[in-house]
Parts: sequence; structure tokens; C-alpha cells
Amino acid sequence: MTRASSDHQRTALKTATFAAVKAGGGSQAIGEAALTRVGQPMLSLYAATHEDSRFAGIDVALDLDLVAGQPFHARALASLQGFDLARRAGGAAVPGAMPTMADAIHLIHEAHDVETAVLEGMEDGVLTPAERRRIKTEIAELRKVLAEIEAKVDAA
Repeated sequence: MTRASSDHQRTALKTATFAAVKAGGGSQAIGEAALTRVGQPMLSLYAATHEDSRFAGIDVALDLDLVAGQPFHARALASLQGFDLARRAGGAAVPGAMPTMADAIHLIHEAHDVETAVLEGMEDGVLTPAERRRIKTEIAELRKVLAEIEAKVDAA
């Protein structure tokens, strides 16, 4: 069976697990404190490069990243797929935060700005560089609002 991921990519995931375990205080301390669903022996196997068929489950990877205070696994996964991982401008939402009416209104306004930019750009059947820039700027602003709302939904 040929896997979609390469040996190099899977080794990078092992490295992320090792770094998260180390930053989180070590496999013994994490296991003893029951900070994830697996104990010290499995954490050690997940981080061992010679154990090429044992990897941390996504829930364990999240636990380890949260304990470590850094997104080791998320960063590795993004990088291995050609993406950069960046913190949201506003950071994480406060636990228990809910989207507000102001968020909904802001969303509607930003979506309308995208709609307007697209429709105005389509008017003559040709998108000029300035029109493309405006559309992309409006889309970026809408994405920011969506990310802020998503963070609140995740924290609710």
C-alpha cells in the first residue's frame, strides 16, 4: 500500500509529538497527571521515530499541544501541506464567549462589501487589477470577521 504521506512527513509528525511532550513536562509527568487519554508508555511510542506505525491520535495531539502551550502538531501539519500557521489577530476567544448581535451586524456589513465589490467588478465584464485588489481586500476583511465569530463559537 502506498500512503499519501512520505516517511519524511511522518518523521516530522513524530518530531512534533516529541517536542510537545518535552515542552509539556515529559511523558511521565503528562501520563501521571492524566492530561491525555493515553499514559506514559504510549506517549513515548508516539514520539519514537523507530515506531513507524504508532502516531498520536488527533485528540492526543491536541491535548499535548494544549499542555505544551504551543501548536506543535498543528504547525507541523500546516507546514507539511504547504501552509503557514498564524495566530488569529484577536487571539482565542474568552471561554464561554458567544457571538453577539454586533458580530452578526459586522458580518452582514462585510459580506455586503464583498458582494458590492464583486458586482461592481463584474459590471463591464473585465476585472481590472484595482478591482481584483478591492475584492480580495473585502474577502480578507470578511474572513477576519468570520474567524472572530468562529473563535467565539468554539469557545461557547
